[in-house]
Amino acid sequence: NDYGWLYDLFGDDYASPKSVSDLINKANGDDLSVEINSGGGILDAGSEIYTMLRAYKGPVNVNVVGVAYSAASLIAMAGDVVAVSPAGMMMIHNVSSGQMGDYHDMQNAADSLKKSNIAIANAYMAKTGLSQTEILDLMDSTYWLDPQTAIEKGFADKMMFDNAEKPGKMIMTASLNKIPSLATLNQMKHF
Repeated sequence: NDYGWLYDLFGDDYASPKSVSDLINKANGDDLSVEINSGGGILDAGSEIYTMLRAYKGPVNVNVVGVAYSAASLIAMAGDVVAVSPAGMMMIHNVSSGQMGDYHDMQNAADSLKKSNIAIANAYMAKTGLSQTEILDLMDSTYWLDPQTAIEKGFADKMMFDNAEKPGKMIMTASLNKIPSLATLNQMKHF
């Protein structure tokens, strides 16, 4: 919310908790379709958006149309159905921050980061069914997920376009007799 004006100034796309809340309020319980193509952002904003989407009374469908890295992957976990583009990617990792101060401040920051990892692991666990240890190990390794891996691990439910009819479907025939083509048969229908 605090940085929206800056994105507006440069004409960049962004999603803030307030902008998402406004859209959710307009949806009135109808199906929500969320498209994500984001390298991530601020954990607090991502967590708030995730929570709003999870609390929404209607169905939430998430499409990862590009990438869902970092906090954007957290938001994706709010979907009742999460679909990933065949060319899409997801990434989860440990929470990071900058810190200044003495060794007490550094230790407190490290403890806070570990607690934050556990907090967001809860969202990943709720979607995937994986254990806390499994999720934290994946986060610890900065885990990259192609669509198939995202589905196998439970971060996504399906790949986009899997149920779509493929254009240019070829119909072949094998016969000793001459059989008219599908195009010819379709033309004959209109006589």
